[in-house]
Order: sequence, then structure tokens, then C-alpha cells
Amino acid sequence: MMTYLVNSTLCSGLLLAAYHLLLKNKAMYNFNRFYLLAGIMLSLLAPLIVVRHNIAPFASIVPIQTKIVTESRFVSATPITPELPSAEPIDYRLYSCVLIYAVITFLLIFRLIRNLYSIHLTLVRHKKISFEDARLVLIEQNLTPHTFLNYIFLNEGDYYQKRIEAEVLRHELAHARQWHSIDIILVELVQAVFWFNPFLFLYRKNIRVNHEFIADAAALHKDNVAAYQNLLISKAAQLQSLSITSQFNYSITKKRLIMMTKTTSGTTAWLTRLAIVPVIAAAFMLFCTKTKAQQKSLSNKKNSVIQSSAKTAKTDKKVLVTTGNWVRLSSSDYPSTKDGISGALMDEYIANEKKYTRYQDVSKIMTKPEEQRMEYLYQQMSRAQQKNRTIFFEYPPPPLKGGTVSRSELESWSNPLVYGIWVDGKRIKNSELKNRRPNEFNKIFFSRLTDIAVKHDKFHYQVDLMTLQYYKKYREDAIVNKHNSMIVFHMKS
Repeated sequence: MMTYLVNSTLCSGLLLAAYHLLLKNKAMYNFNRFYLLAGIMLSLLAPLIVVRHNIAPFASIVPIQTKIVTESRFVSATPITPELPSAEPIDYRLYSCVLIYAVITFLLIFRLIRNLYSIHLTLVRHKKISFEDARLVLIEQNLTPHTFLNYIFLNEGDYYQKRIEAEVLRHELAHARQWHSIDIILVELVQAVFWFNPFLFLYRKNIRVNHEFIADAAALHKDNVAAYQNLLISKAAQLQSLSITSQFNYSITKKRLIMMTKTTSGTTAWLTRLAIVPVIAAAFMLFCTKTKAQQKSLSNKKNSVIQSSAKTAKTDKKVLVTTGNWVRLSSSDYPSTKDGISGALMDEYIANEKKYTRYQDVSKIMTKPEEQRMEYLYQQMSRAQQKNRTIFFEYPPPPLKGGTVSRSELESWSNPLVYGIWVDGKRIKNSELKNRRPNEFNKIFFSRLTDIAVKHDKFHYQVDLMTLQYYKKYREDAIVNKHNSMIVFHMKS
């Protein structure tokens, strides 16, 4: 969650910086409106989008399966009762932060609902008149003309005495026709939930000022700019309306007066739009969630001695399922503690072991929080507590050294009833080996299938070959991931 919040905030900041550098001073207001709203949505959604990068599998798991079973045995030991560590104190800071967040969010949403209800009461209690694409709401209060959805609120006396200028009506009518209030409500809702993001305040301000640029352009269509500017200044002292409405005298700034006289050529506008594309692409790539999903293991037989589980893509860890003798790969390197965990925590860990290994069935998918919890508990165990676990964690084995293949070996694997051939993780026909040269390959992975697997796959031995380039990539990935935990499910044979 914290990662999402940080990425969302940084993404919104990057897109807002691009707006100030490339778009803010351009008279392309409708595009700017779309960009600002899209910037908010992208900053909220980009961190939720998962982009998976396929990496080469740890193919070294397959060839060493026989070695693991025959040479590397884990000797069962008498369980040792761990010392009970003292109870950890409760950290109330998290609860305090959640409470503060909830209170502030509630107050902001309550304020928005109160403002909407106030507008609803005004609509119910006052006279309404149809006016072009909008409706005029005549009120007694001496407030500046303002718009919400397609309702334009005007002082009743000024309206009947014709003291409301045509430019003011055109300005407010532009707000109503383009439904600027929807933008404001959307930003208010996002800001109520993500109020800790400082960039949302700036988004809100820029969106509202851009609304005024759009409405000013509509009011100035056939009028003198200087006269309109003087009209704006003369209205500056009038009372403001609710913050979620669009009012005529909102943000009477030098910038707004300058933008009335500014134009942007079509060429400049298109070049600016094109310049925004790489910014959006960069924001997406920088702040989306990236995961490494391993490709299918070179040996994916459901009943082989060691196999990759479908859980791999879910957990971004290498997952092994082993049967028969106990397996250890690099236990001396894996974290542990001297005192271990309490009996209650050990019971919690064992309960998850039973849940996912009973009946030799690991078809149930362990959730990410459960896996992270088990990994944490396992790393807090002592060496004695880590022994004989049916679910445990290890570091992957180091990459194997490269080997050579002879022509006679390639020819000996031609019978499909005896051998199944994989090249770079993909099944090929045995006959295709006739067209391959021995020096194309750098490593052989040879494994014998169990009797059940033979009945299913119709061959007895699986041969996995790596090309030179594939082996290079495999070795690089194995080195990069050497300290990434690997979860192992050990089944009783």
C-alpha cells in the first residue's frame, strides 16, 4: 500500500510538472482540460497496472534433481522446543495514522456532501427559467453569477433590471455547456481520499483556472478584449459563491487577463501534443508495478521428482515441489535466528504447512500475504526449528557450468518413444535434431521421468538443451536472482 501511495504521488507530480513546462502557457484549453484530468486518473491507475517481465527459468533445478535425491539428504532430528521470546509491544503509531486519515477523509467528504446539499436546497427553493442550453436560477442573495452543472445562479433583482451583462451570461453558459462542474466534483472526491498528495491541490487550481480560460474564450468570441477585461476587474469585489461552483470572478489574476490575448498556432499545438506522449509513456513505465515472471521450467512434468509449480507466476519466486528424500540446496546461507520463534508462531506455521501439503496436493494457490508471512516466520526460526519443515525457503542453487554436446548424442535422442526433446524451454520434434549442429548448444539437462509421467507423456527421458545465447541469459538471471527466496513444498513419497 505504501509503495502504491508513493508511486501515485510521484506520478502525479511528474505529469503536473510536464503541464507547467509544456502546456500551461499554450492557448489550447480543451486539450489542457483533458490532460489534467487524465493526469489524475493515470497517477491513480498506473501503480495498479502490473507489467510482467519474462525471465529465463532456473534450469539448473532440473539436471540436479537426481543429485539432490541421491546425494543431498536432510537427516531428521529430534524436535527441539524453542524458548519462548517475550511478547512484542503493540505499535500504536499505525493505528493512530489510520485514525487520523479516516477522520480527515470523513470531514472532506462531509464538506463536499454539505455543499452539494446546499446547492440542492437552493434549486428547490428558487425560481428557475430556461435559457438556451441551461437553466437560470434566480436567488435573493447578492452573490456573483456562478454555475453548477447546467444551472446558472443569478441575483433576481439584477436579472429583472437587466443589470447582468451579456458577456457574463456567455461566460457562465460556457461553463454549463461543457459541464465543468463534473471536473470539479471528480477532483474534490479524489482529493478527499488522497488529501495527503500535495500535487492534487495544484491540479484542482489549474483545472479551475483552465475552466475560466475556456469560458473567457467563449465570452470573447465577438467582443472587445479591453472592455471584457475591465468588466472582469469591476466584478472582482463581489462576493464569492461555493467552492464547487464556477463563478465569473474566480481567480482574477494577471495571468488570466494575459491569456485572453494569447493565441497558439496549429503547428505549435500539435508539436506540444506530440511532446506530451513520451512524458505519459515515461510516467507509466516508471510507476507501474513491475514483476518478474519466470518462463515455464524446462521440466514441467506434473509428477516428476522436482517440478515448477503454477504458483511461480503468482509469487515471483521459484517454487519447487519435491518428493522422496529431504532436499536442501543452500541452507547454510539462508537467514535464521539463534533463539527462534515462539510455540504459538510455530503452530501458525505448521497449520499453513498442513493446509498446503495434505493429500500431496498443492493445487491450492497460496496467497501473497500468506507466503510473505511464512517466509518471515521461517527466517525468524532457529536452525533446529527449520529442520524437517514440509514447506521451507531457500536460495536458488548457483548456475551450472556450460557443457558440450556431441553429434553422436544428438543422433541417439532421435527416438520419440524414449526421449522428449526441449530446446530453450520449448518442445521440439526429435527429428529436428538432424538439422542442428552440436556447437549450437552449451548445456545438456537430462532427467528420467517417473512411471506415472511415462504413462502420461509416452517417453522415458527428458532432454533439455540450451543454445549459447540462452545459456548466457540463464546464467545472468541466475546470478541476479541468487538472493531471491525460493519456496519448496516437500511431499512424502
